[in-house]
Order: sequence, then structure tokens, then C-alpha cells
Amino acid sequence: MFKKWIEGILQGALATILLALVPLAVVTYLARIRSEWTTPILLGLSAGALVSVIVAAVNATRRLPPQRVVPDLENVESLVRLWLNNFRIGVKNDPIPETYFRVTATMDGGARMIVGRPRGEFNEYILIRSDIAVTPDEIRVMEALGEEKVNRILLEIKLELARAKVGYGNLVFPVTNFYIFKRVPINEHLSEDALIAKMEEVEAALLAVAAVYLMHVNPGDASPLRQIAPSAS
Repeated sequence: MFKKWIEGILQGALATILLALVPLAVVTYLARIRSEWTTPILLGLSAGALVSVIVAAVNATRRLPPQRVVPDLENVESLVRLWLNNFRIGVKNDPIPETYFRVTATMDGGARMIVGRPRGEFNEYILIRSDIAVTPDEIRVMEALGEEKVNRILLEIKLELARAKVGYGNLVFPVTNFYIFKRVPINEHLSEDALIAKMEEVEAALLAVAAVYLMHVNPGDASPLRQIAPSAS
């Protein structure tokens, strides 16, 4: 965007220089023959040049790209809601006392996650989190596999999450409901694209967990991960 703006300024300056050559040649000729019109024409051209400079400055200002709003702790909630709306992500308000704001977002692929700003130690971050439910039947299946086998499965899941650079919690034996998460710092680098990219990374991590689960725990289940309503963070 700034490149186009600079190109426009340079093109305008070049056109102005070319147009100025004609009256400059006229004034030079009149001065050479000592015409009485030399001074009036020169003053008129000077006034015209001043007006042209002012007009060019105004046009250059109009061509400037709109100033980007820098996220901070005061405006981050409104920006996050705007960004989610821009991407047409399904959003449901889901506030709790432990957060400044929190919504449940549903991605196009159906993955649900919370997006919000927690209070306390990590209040300068946006938290993206997905909770994963494990049914009683699945718990019995994993118990039948034995602790050693389940720990190997959990290790494989943790490896996939490490590759995705996504954190996790409660992912231990015996397995119950667990969650994965990602924290995004609230600073000048936070943008619409950055937030959506982090949410897509969490969504991809969910698919990786589902693939491991599907291969080892319940090969006959086409929908192995039933996400529950996110809990307080």
C-alpha cells in the first residue's frame, strides 16, 4: 500500500516538472529579449506553483492509507470481536468472572474454541482454548489398554501438540477431559490475520489429536473428539 502511495507521489512530481518546463522556457525567452511581461508572468507562475504544491500536498495526504489501530488492553475486546465478525466466525458471548471478556467461537470446520482475555497473571494475552471431552465408554477402553499403552498414546499426542506449538492441560493418565490452548500477546504485532492464524493452528492441533485418538483408541468412531463447553481458565 505504501509502495503504491510513493509511486503516485513520484508520478505526480514528474508530471509537474514536465509541465513546468514550458512556462520556464517562456520566461527565459522573455527575459532574454528584456520584455516588460517578464516580471508579471514570473510572479504569476510563482503563485501558480505555490498553489500546485498545496494541492499536491493535500492529494498526497488523501492517498495515505488509513492509520492502523494498535491493539492495547483498552481496545482489544472490540478489535477481536470485529476480526471474528470479518471472518464470519460463529461467535457466542460467554463471559465469566475470571475473564475481562470471553466468547465461544465456532470455526467453519465445526471446531469450537474460546477466545478471550483472562484476568490475573496472563491478562496481557488473548487466550485461545479448546476443551475435549472423553466419554465414560472411552475411559473404560483406555483403562483396558493399560497404563503403559495409554501413556504411549498420550506421548504421541503431546508430540503432535509440540509440533503445532500448542499448549495442553490435564493430559495425564488416567485420561479424563483435557484441553489445548494458545496464548497470543496483546501488542502492536497483534492483528486480524495473526489472530485468525493462531485459531487455525489450534484447529489443526485438534485434528492431529483426533487422528492419534482415532488410530489407537476407537478406530470405528468417525467423530472421536466431542468438544465440551469450555471451562474457566
